[in-house]
Amino acid sequence: MKITRLQIENFCQFKNLDLDLTYPKGHEKAGQPLDKICIIGQNGTGKTTILNIINDFYFNYLKRDEDFFFDIIANAKFILSYVGANTHSIFDDSNTAIATRSVDNFKYDGEKLALNKMLYFPFGMNSEYIANEIKYAERYEEEENNLELLKKYYYASPRYMLIFEEYIFSIIRKYQKNNADYRLQLVKKLELGDITDILQPLNKWQEENPNPLLKEAAYLDKLLNKFYLSTKVILDRISELNSIQLESVASKETIPYEKLSSGTRQILNVARPLYHLLAPNSIVLMDEPETSLYPDLQRNIIPYYTNLREDLEGKVQYIFSTHSPIVASSFDPWEVIDLEFDKDGFVTRHLYYEGENHIDNYILHPKYLRWDSILSRIFDLKLSGNEVRDEKIYELAKLRNKISYWKEQGRPTEQIDADIKQYKQLLKMMDYKPNNDINI
Repeated sequence: MKITRLQIENFCQFKNLDLDLTYPKGHEKAGQPLDKICIIGQNGTGKTTILNIINDFYFNYLKRDEDFFFDIIANAKFILSYVGANTHSIFDDSNTAIATRSVDNFKYDGEKLALNKMLYFPFGMNSEYIANEIKYAERYEEEENNLELLKKYYYASPRYMLIFEEYIFSIIRKYQKNNADYRLQLVKKLELGDITDILQPLNKWQEENPNPLLKEAAYLDKLLNKFYLSTKVILDRISELNSIQLESVASKETIPYEKLSSGTRQILNVARPLYHLLAPNSIVLMDEPETSLYPDLQRNIIPYYTNLREDLEGKVQYIFSTHSPIVASSFDPWEVIDLEFDKDGFVTRHLYYEGENHIDNYILHPKYLRWDSILSRIFDLKLSGNEVRDEKIYELAKLRNKISYWKEQGRPTEQIDADIKQYKQLLKMMDYKPNNDINI
């Protein structure tokens, strides 16, 4: 399942928002649902709300719980259009999935909803986050098997993280136990005087029983190496079975999880469940993937996440919400949902094209712009820098005029050397190249 259109009417700051989530005309996938989407916009324009609407829609469908879907004002309406593996999935008879406050209009067609799984990563341990954790957790019956829960739905929260960790570490612990048992058998042979070469059977056992931590390292270390960290695949003590261990690339010293940076933990908390739990016909929702990441890592994070499972290319829809111009630069313009307030305070979409929605009509392209151009043209940051920069530009202009005047007056160069030195120093500090600069 991939969403092709989302309409929100009469809900909070949305009066009538209609989002086309398909590739434009002229694209090789024209009319098909977008594989990845980036939602940007000022605080309060509803980026997270849109993610929650999509998440709640699926969670409600999963639980068949009409009363759970958005306890909101009575005339609000949500319309999601989507396609499944080979067919449109529909409610009523309109080729759209309709969910409203009215239970009568909220109908299910389980045979046609092709969504396999929803993975939601809502970052930020705030009160809303905790409230959502409680809300979703309580909807699952206590006796439901934890593994079955992960097969349907993943919400990046303390409860779900613990379930995932237990699932993964049960696999690792089983391997370590079998490995230890086999090694113990070999040691007993030595104690009994059997000096037959034990290295060959040990190597054969390891080939037939691959270490699951090698898989972890294969995808995690692509990004962890930028922190000069790597996944520890050979554990030194039993206590290390309780969590994924990282080690310094330089010193090979084990780094305890609690000592890892917030950015490193962020990547671990997303990449691992994303890799293990992702399945065909899934939707991944991710709020502010740039959290705690330095700019050079922000530049790589979207390609890293969307290509984490190459075997699922084109089979998953990723929807990101971000405040980062660097993250936004990873997307084509038709993949960007730029939300803004209209003159009446309602949210609308700022279009990047003129005329019909055709790839040749786009006038903004995030991948083509410099970082400062993305800030000014896409994120609407009007100032060229900090307010102090404008003061320094004015100071440069005064110095330039002063130096020009002294030169016209024929003053000796040594009398204006101090002004020239200050002028050059300011230019260097500001990385500034004024037009028609004086020859000094």
